[in-house]
Amino acid sequence: MRAFVAALALMALSASALGALSAAPISAADLRVYSGGAPQDTLKLLAPDLERTTGHRAAYTFAVVGDIQQRLQAGEPADVVLLPVSLIDALEKAGKIRPGSRRLLARVGIAVVIRDGAPKPDISTPQALRATLTQARAITHADPQATPGGRHIAALLAQWGITQTPQRKINPRSAISGGAELIASGEVDVGLYLLSEVLTAKGVTVAGLLPAELQNYIVYAGAVLADSASPEAAAAFLAFIADPARQVQWQATGFESIAKSN
Repeated sequence: MRAFVAALALMALSASALGALSAAPISAADLRVYSGGAPQDTLKLLAPDLERTTGHRAAYTFAVVGDIQQRLQAGEPADVVLLPVSLIDALEKAGKIRPGSRRLLARVGIAVVIRDGAPKPDISTPQALRATLTQARAITHADPQATPGGRHIAALLAQWGITQTPQRKINPRSAISGGAELIASGEVDVGLYLLSEVLTAKGVTVAGLLPAELQNYIVYAGAVLADSASPEAAAAFLAFIADPARQVQWQATGFESIAKSN
């Protein structure tokens, strides 16, 4: 009799354990996240809550967005990518994105940046901004060959006839590659970068955003890579950072809600 009761107890325990296993959440994963530099500060703010809430850990690779796109198209392995929408589109067309995994995140505008302590220029109107840039001894902005924001600024300068001359130096360099340092050192008078890339940079001050007529907001999105080894965990990562409850952290680091563009 005792043996029979013990057997029943063992069977009940086994069934209970099996039920617990079947109801278990997605196993914690180490995710490889590739991102442009714009969301770097945002992700730093979100990282502690991300791991505590989801159990997943993320190893981040930050680089110029065009470089990220090329590396992923060449087959470099990753689980999640965060890039401007236009570059996510290109990766999707190349078959690099898991269908249906895209999440819109937030948008960020282009700011005018000067050295700490320098007089704030007038950038309140297109005419005032043009005068400020025309008078600048040296200008830097994001790489026009690798970033949508850089292309916008290069086209604007060309339209205004603001080119490199013996009296004026134009030195495109992405913020993530040392552009802010050129401004902080005094080597460059004015920089034009995505706000989130320079908001906390040392030695510089944000003079303001481009006038509304000239602004070019960059909308960031995230997606799961088609060859991700942990697609469910990657999707959970994206759901976490795209949750409307996280807009506080996005806005604190220079982004705006996409709803503002509607």
